Amino acid sequence: MAALLLAGCGTTSTPADTSSRQPGHALALEETADGTVSNNYAHKGQVWLLGFPPMGNASKSPITITGAHVSQVPDGLHLLGYVAFDERESKGRALLAYEGDPDDVDYRKLKNYAENPYKIPPRKNSRIYYMARVQVVGKIKGHVGECSIYYQRNGVRYEQKAGCDIVLRLRTQKPWDL
Repeated sequence: MAALLLAGCGTTSTPADTSSRQPGHALALEETADGTVSNNYAHKGQVWLLGFPPMGNASKSPITITGAHVSQVPDGLHLLGYVAFDERESKGRALLAYEGDPDDVDYRKLKNYAENPYKIPPRKNSRIYYMARVQVVGKIKGHVGECSIYYQRNGVRYEQKAGCDIVLRLRTQKPWDL
């Protein structure tokens, strides 16, 4: 199974105007166990889904998630956009998956929650999780990182950095070959 699931970062969901956002701290963002998710068996042409950390609302007021963004995409990967799925529909939270894996959920058929803003109630975890869609276009030189989640709380727009470090390598590349 190409997807790693955590039990129980084709839409662009980056808001157009990000200039007036304040640094955010209301999201509780979980980290992956060692901080890095990787796969050394990608093939040119494949579309991969790269998971953002699971999130919750740590504040006393509701927040509305309005988008996500990855600032660091290495040569060899082309960013296609962002998607968001409900963990109940995708049978868990995928940290890394490729579209079309016959042994996994068909993510292309799931509802994409990134198409509209959604609310997270106060002090609750979100069942919705974001993923960046990337296509392998050549030798991958580096890793995906610098993820952000955009949200609004009490009428104020925020951007909160999310720890994400995702490494994809072509099957023919050596893991240390950056």
